[in-house]
Amino acid sequence: LEWNVTVRVQQISFPDITRDTHEELRDYTIALYSASGSLPADGMHVSCSEGSLIIQTTITNAGGKSQESLDARIPRIMSVETKGDLEGLILDTTGLMEASTGDMLVGDLVGSRAGMNAVSFGMTVQNINYAILAADSDLLARFETSIKETIAAQVGNGVTSGDISLLVSAGSVIIDAIIYPPSGVEASAVESTFASAATTFGDAVVTKITEI
Repeated sequence: LEWNVTVRVQQISFPDITRDTHEELRDYTIALYSASGSLPADGMHVSCSEGSLIIQTTITNAGGKSQESLDARIPRIMSVETKGDLEGLILDTTGLMEASTGDMLVGDLVGSRAGMNAVSFGMTVQNINYAILAADSDLLARFETSIKETIAAQVGNGVTSGDISLLVSAGSVIIDAIIYPPSGVEASAVESTFASAATTFGDAVVTKITEI
């Protein structure tokens, strides 16, 4: 039972990140994810890699939780609120400020489950009235199509709109997406591509839905 949650921070010179900063980053990422998902910290392992800075957290089944229970907690970790908290911590980290090459940009959290060739993530579209959207089935269908087309264009790897499942809910509009890569494409490849494009994804969504 294992999930990988990845986030990419742009405008960072990875070789300039000190060991102390790596440890600080690891500690507060684990503390945040543990609190957000109500999961034990000893079931989490954080690793960082270059490009600019990619933070990958492996979350395992510590505490004897079932796969279903673990799966249910992951969306809390990948929520917009958790991403905002992590972004605040990253932007306030002195060691990362010193290693930055410009204004740091924190991408969306992207998750993939071991043993399942799929990638899931969540996002919130602000300033849209969900009740009005949900009341118009044609408008909702066009909205979902626009989101799927945008995701497919961003992740590449042969992914099409038909490979994407969406759940749209209130608050302004919350979108939970699962990408099922086509045959021969690993979820890790899609996850990596999406993590690289995450900082521009929001602008792409806004551009697309304004065309509806």
